[in-house]
Amino acid sequence: MVLMVGWLFLCMVGVIEVLGFGAIANAAHLGGLLCGALLGVAFGALSRADSDKT
Repeated sequence: MVLMVGWLFLCMVGVIEVLGFGAIANAAHLGGLLCGALLGVAFGALSRADSDKT
């Protein structure tokens, strides 16, 4: 996780473009990261609530 967030940070500040790796869809990757985190929290809460019932 730390590696991926670090890589995202390097892409957001433009280091990767300067090194010649090309442009990366930073907003799309950041949006995917945030949506995945929100879904993980939501499904984790649902799973916890379901296991508390039994």
